[in-house]
Amino acid sequence: MQKRCVSCRFWQPPDKGQTTGQCRHDPPRVFPITQGGGGSPLEIGGRRVQQQPQLGFMSAFPPIPAESWCGSWQPQDT
Repeated sequence: MQKRCVSCRFWQPPDKGQTTGQCRHDPPRVFPITQGGGGSPLEIGGRRVQQQPQLGFMSAFPPIPAESWCGSWQPQDT
């Protein structure tokens, strides 16, 4: 048996329409994202104010192709 993600107990297969699964060996990673801003100016109290982007965060398990591998591979429970 090859030690590839597709045969690892930590790998979550992709959802329908997805091409990569998820590695669930470690907790989800946190990524900074920006939301909004760059749109049309708002009118507040008779003044036109440009929208500023807001910094936010999201967490996700890393996307991993089935044929990848790493040193944390463990066989699936059968």
